[in-house]
Amino acid sequence: WTSLVRSAEFAPKDQLEQIRKFTEHKDWYMRNAALVALNKVDKEMALAEARKLIKDKALVVRSAAVEMIAKDMNEDH
Repeated sequence: WTSLVRSAEFAPKDQLEQIRKFTEHKDWYMRNAALVALNKVDKEMALAEARKLIKDKALVVRSAAVEMIAKDMNEDH
């Protein structure tokens, strides 16, 4: 989890797609890590993935997605 989040901080923009792919990983903690990582480096991509993951089977992932979307909505107003 930590490695994925940290790798996003140093990844060039053209490698963010590789991190995004982890949002489809079979393990919930990797999907969560990918969402957190993307949120640190590319808010638009993170929001797009959060909208997809809002129906994830893992509560932790759904909660992170809802939190990101809600924060974005509050910042817009």
